[in-house]
Amino acid sequence: ELQELTATMNSLLDKFHFPKGFFFFFLKNMGTEKTPNWTFITSNGVKFNDLSTGQKTQIAICWTINLNLALTDTLKHRVIGFDDFTTSLDMNQLIPAAVLLRKMAYAKSNDKSKRQVIVTSHHEDLTNRLLDLLLPPNGYKMRVIQFEDWSPITGPKFKMLKVDLGDQESSPEKIKLAVKRAFSPQSYMDFM
Repeated sequence: ELQELTATMNSLLDKFHFPKGFFFFFLKNMGTEKTPNWTFITSNGVKFNDLSTGQKTQIAICWTINLNLALTDTLKHRVIGFDDFTTSLDMNQLIPAAVLLRKMAYAKSNDKSKRQVIVTSHHEDLTNRLLDLLLPPNGYKMRVIQFEDWSPITGPKFKMLKVDLGDQESSPEKIKLAVKRAFSPQSYMDFM
């Protein structure tokens, strides 16, 4: 099972741009059999703790996807969540991450990898870039929940934005119109 998980992990990590000599990643026990201390290590011997924050985040994204797919039957759900990973990635790392999320979110309903993808973020600029990369293909929709305020008395106040590019062929003009529609005042509902 460990070899299968590692192989799947490396196929996911292959979408990112790691330096030469890093592939393949392995799981290695740096402890003892009685008190194991598992870590990822590159083929040229770089340990997980010695990687950059962005590289660690890429591994965490892929490992989360990997475990979620491997445990589908046990978890009995098709939901996967990522909490605020955008701040650790640059654009060259964000794009492959978005590709993996798109593949899960917009897979056919009978595809084993199909997931409802939930991403939280507080960094507006990086979140907007991620949203651009996650725009739904024809026939699919995306919802964006933007929290605006929270108080102990009234709870959260947020906007629910629906992004639907329609059933037409997408063009840059149609995508711009769909995003403008999604973020217009008429397209959301305020909850208190």
